[in-house]
Amino acid sequence: MDRLHERLAQLDPPVRHELERRSDGLLITLIEADHNVRVSRLLKADDMREVEQVNLILLHAINELRRKGAQVPLDKDTVLLTRLPCAGVGTPG
Repeated sequence: MDRLHERLAQLDPPVRHELERRSDGLLITLIEADHNVRVSRLLKADDMREVEQVNLILLHAINELRRKGAQVPLDKDTVLLTRLPCAGVGTPG
């Protein structure tokens, strides 16, 4: 998920994140430290099969984070990832 880290860091303002592998998928927590705001999404294995689905989930999470932190939401056509990592991110390791 290095590409995700890079894309989130490029946003204005940058978004920090934490990843936690769980038995039911991958928990992504987005953090905007300036406003002490967090938003989490659980990506299940089925979600991780298509990059478009992951982008949509992340876009909604980022826009929720931005609304809570008084930032302008991203455009609906924003692309965060162009492909998913090969090693099954959504599967428990």
